[in-house]
Amino acid sequence: MLDSKDREIRHLSEKVRTMETEYDLLLQKDGKEKLKATREIADLQAKIDNLEAELRSANREMASSNRDTGKFDVEISRLSKERDLTRYLM
Repeated sequence: MLDSKDREIRHLSEKVRTMETEYDLLLQKDGKEKLKATREIADLQAKIDNLEAELRSANREMASSNRDTGKFDVEISRLSKERDLTRYLM
């Protein structure tokens, strides 16, 4: 009777050790996955930051070209009026 209880205790102890080992492995795997996800998030954030910087730069260039276009439009209008006046006066 005592031998059977002793065997049962050893068997249960072995099960507990196996479960602890499996639990530790799962924790390590989970930690690795979290670390990988954190790296991926950092990489994606860096890409987003770069794209936002490119967008701001493109917007500045667009605004600058719009100002230049506006200046050309004013100059064309002035020259057209000048041409029309000289035709009228001739």
